[in-house]
Amino acid sequence: MKAFRYILASIILVNSGNLLVKYGLQNFSFQLSALLSNYVQLFMNPFILFGFTATALSSLFWISALSRADLSYVYPMISLGYVVTAVLAWVFFQENLTFVRMMGIFTICSGVFLMSRSEGKK
Repeated sequence: MKAFRYILASIILVNSGNLLVKYGLQNFSFQLSALLSNYVQLFMNPFILFGFTATALSSLFWISALSRADLSYVYPMISLGYVVTAVLAWVFFQENLTFVRMMGIFTICSGVFLMSRSEGKK
């Protein structure tokens, strides 16, 4: 159960990071041809900077989770991130949450529930 806390913290941080980066990019036009100047502009945006920081911090929790449980248990839990991302994108960015997407979310949650019932410990 302790591994699940680390997994959840990792998922929350990586999704927070993705939401912050998405928000920071809303009024930004990224051109690959001007990579260096775009790179500087990107990281001067505090939302993008904090987004990358949150994503990096999520790695520390991910490492902790991997050290406490089997990879075959921990890795499928990442799919909870898809659920969190879909719901939060709907809430904050008014993205579509169609019936098909909701069925996908239900399927993912069912699979994660089943996986969580079989937690393997190291």
